[in-house]
Amino acid sequence: TLVDKELVADPPDRNAQSQRYLAGQVQFVETIPTTDLPWLRRELGEQVVVRPYLGTFYIGVNDRLPPFRGNPQLRLALTMAIDRDKIAAHVLQGAGYPAWTLVPPLDGYQPQIPDWARLPDAQRHQLARQLYREAGYSAERPLRTELTIISGDPVTTLTYEAICAMWRTVLGAEVGLHPEEFKVLLQNNRLHRNILFHNAWIGDYPDPYTFMQLFKTGFDLNYGGYSRPEYDALLAQAALQTRNAERYRIYQQAERFLNADGAYIPVYYYAVRHLVKPYLKGFAPNIVDRNPSRHMYLLEHAGE
Repeated sequence: TLVDKELVADPPDRNAQSQRYLAGQVQFVETIPTTDLPWLRRELGEQVVVRPYLGTFYIGVNDRLPPFRGNPQLRLALTMAIDRDKIAAHVLQGAGYPAWTLVPPLDGYQPQIPDWARLPDAQRHQLARQLYREAGYSAERPLRTELTIISGDPVTTLTYEAICAMWRTVLGAEVGLHPEEFKVLLQNNRLHRNILFHNAWIGDYPDPYTFMQLFKTGFDLNYGGYSRPEYDALLAQAALQTRNAERYRIYQQAERFLNADGAYIPVYYYAVRHLVKPYLKGFAPNIVDRNPSRHMYLLEHAGE
């Protein structure tokens, strides 16, 4: 599902729901604002439940147009220059997890984290600058381009502002932000007009393919126009397998291919954010965040 977690998946009255919870009027809140998370954790402790979610927030790269067409060094330089831990801690305030690859953590599937992600910051930045120079850019000839983002959400905007600041500090790249309404952004993405653009994917089911399909040649939501016969062949090979272990092995190979080619710029994995009363039982956090009320029940309790 192509959504923006903040603008689409969250109800518009998130603050009101939190207030009702604090007043004891409800025992479960579906989601809470990122900006309220530190305060609510201090006040409510373990009643604030934050867990991984089947979604990845990433930046799309237009593979059809310059400067990124035929330039994997530039795509990788931008990827390596981002300090994801800082974004997760200081911008998201714990409401997301650093993402170094496309597929969120899944049972039975080993994340394909690139080797450069394990480097200390100084070495990773040095490698990013080297690739930036190999791509034809320097302090004297900086990259100047635009990143199209969704308008209307402060946390998402802050995330992109932090990323652009990192690109400027580490590489000297000058990337401006161009906000668009969500529907306009999707339309321009489908027409392959945007060069760098906001993208996010919530998996429709807990399997790597729901993410892998996004870079398949001709797929409707392949907004970057990415097309590699080698990658398509791996997806076709995986489709013939009847055992998950073998499918996952091939998907891991395909994910490593995307990472090495800089097909996208991962930023963070989404997290669910609930408020749950201690006397509410039957709630079981899960990667797809499906919580049927028929499984929940209230214990006898005193007060709120």
